[in-house]
Order: sequence, then structure tokens, then C-alpha cells
Amino acid sequence: MIRSRAPLRVSFAGGGTDLDAYADRFGGAVLNATIDLAAHVTLTPRHDGHIVLHARDQQRRCEFDDHRQARHDELDPADRSAFQLALGVYRHVVDHHGNGSPLSFELTTAVDAPAGSGLGSSSTLVVAVLAAFDRWLRLGLDAYGLAEAAVQVERHDLGLAGGRQDQYAAAFGGWNHLVFRPDGQVVVHPLRLPTDVMHELETTLMLYDTGISRSSAQIIAGQMSNLRHDTGPSITAMHELRASANAMTDAVLTGQLQRVGPLLEQGWRRKRATASGIATPLIDAVHDAALAAGATGAKVSGAGGGGFMVLACPGTVRHDVEEALAPFGGQVHPLRFSAEGVTTWTPTWAP
Repeated sequence: MIRSRAPLRVSFAGGGTDLDAYADRFGGAVLNATIDLAAHVTLTPRHDGHIVLHARDQQRRCEFDDHRQARHDELDPADRSAFQLALGVYRHVVDHHGNGSPLSFELTTAVDAPAGSGLGSSSTLVVAVLAAFDRWLRLGLDAYGLAEAAVQVERHDLGLAGGRQDQYAAAFGGWNHLVFRPDGQVVVHPLRLPTDVMHELETTLMLYDTGISRSSAQIIAGQMSNLRHDTGPSITAMHELRASANAMTDAVLTGQLQRVGPLLEQGWRRKRATASGIATPLIDAVHDAALAAGATGAKVSGAGGGGFMVLACPGTVRHDVEEALAPFGGQVHPLRFSAEGVTTWTPTWAP
């Protein structure tokens, strides 16, 4: 039995500039940090030729007695949603590392936040599944290799729209300033923040679950269309988002935490300009209520349209902000950062 765990992330600045349509032309930059929510995987080798998949958080199970049947495009819609990522990883491992030889195993997955949360749950799950296969088959993938393979599975093998920040956050863990070069290379710059800065950020930053699960595909498609057609305001906004990643990095590294809220707010205004559907009436209402109660900035973590928001609440105003948001029906979550990237282990008690 092999277990793996990969952390989810909060994107603070630069999100969207990791899309190929922008990064391949101009180069992108993102600042994100992993948190104490995670994707969890248990992989147990079998010897009967079967493949058994459990998505515990979605209460779905499927079994294949022939590995040629294990294709996401042949599943019904509910199972496809639950298992396409795991099956995409399996096909990738077989095709790229196993010379096409079938594998027999049982794979159980669960994620602490649902798809559509804006916390990178889908990409994080892919990294966790890849890491479990890597340990089982001794593929020798380092953090860069896991992130690159996860991008290959999602963006190319499965054709899912999105950027590349989530895979690298899950693989490396901690606070990272990510640079996406036009030549396709990704450079990870880990940030080593002082302990008091970390404690203050955990105390004054708030995660708020809007309760809306959204698909990012339509929003990302709009952003990419605007970029491909050289829509001026969208490209200008992307340039400013990239600059905000550098500014936010400087703020946290130098302990100028009074800048964090205004930079979140500035980034949110720029993000809204990149495509339609990023803001909704509910998000706008939550945003305005939070600022009226004393928050200095608020933005959606992820593509937009729903999911989790991150809010800056300096001093003691977080309590006032929590009270102001109570009527909207969402849920406040404590924010705790995780310094650890994806990890794997073998339970000592397993038979």
C-alpha cells in the first residue's frame, strides 16, 4: 500500500498569466502559497488484472477487468467527472513509463475541497496520483518532473483548459514565486518568510467559501480568446497582473503587510477585466460587504465565478468582517499555510 498527499493552494497575485496563451508570448509570473487542505491518495497493487477506482469524496466507484476499458471517454458523465483525472494519469504512466504494459491496482482518492473551489483541487489531485505511481514504479520523478507530467496529463492528454501554477504549487509546496518563460520553462523561486510574518498573515488573511462551485473552463476560454484576438484591455490587465505578482512578492518578503490588502484589491480589479463571468452579483456583494466592514482587499482564488475568496483583514477587523458576511450563507475557513509539497509513504501497519 502506498499513500500520497499534496497540498491545495491559494493564489495571491498573477493568476491567469500562467495560461499558455499569455505566458508563451509575454512570460508570466504568479505568487501562491500552499495551505493545510490536501488531496489524498491510497494506491494498493493488485494481482488479478483488475483496476478499481474509488472517489471517496464523490461517493463513486468503478472497476475494470481489462485495462483497455479504463478510458475516461467511455464512462458515463458522473463517473467521467469522478475518474477522468485518475485514468488520465494511469494512461500517461503506461504510455510514457511502462511501454504500454497494463497495471493492476486499487486507487482511492479524496480531496479536502471540491472541484470548482478555486484552490487548485483538480491539478493537486493529479500530482498526488502521479506521486503514488512514481513511488510504486520507481519512476524517479522530482518535483519539477511531477509538475511537468501533471501539466501534460491535464492540458495535453485530456485537453482540459487551464494554467500551470497549481501543478507546481502542489509539487513544491510553501510560498513560491513562479516564473513562466516564453520558451515554456517554469522557474520556481521559493520564499522563506520570517515566522512572525507567517503568523501575521495567517491571522489577518481569511478564506471565505462562497458556496458556489463553478467550472473554470468557460472563464478560461474567454481569457484565452481575448488574448488570441489581441483584445487590448485584456492584455493590458494581464500585464498588470504579472506586475502585481512581483509587487506582492516584495511586500511579503520585506514584511510590508499593509500592502497586501490593497494589492489583492488591485489584482481583483485587473482580473475582472480579463474576461466575463469572473465576478457575479453574489461575489460583488460579498466583496463590498467585506470592505465596508474593514477589509482592505478581497479577491477570488482561482479563475473566478465562485469558489473561495481570500480577504485581507488587518488588525482585529476580521471579526467584524465575519459578522458582515454571515447573511450571505457562505463559510469562513481559517487559513493555515503548509510548507510541505507532495509527499508519499508506505504505512507501516499495512499487510
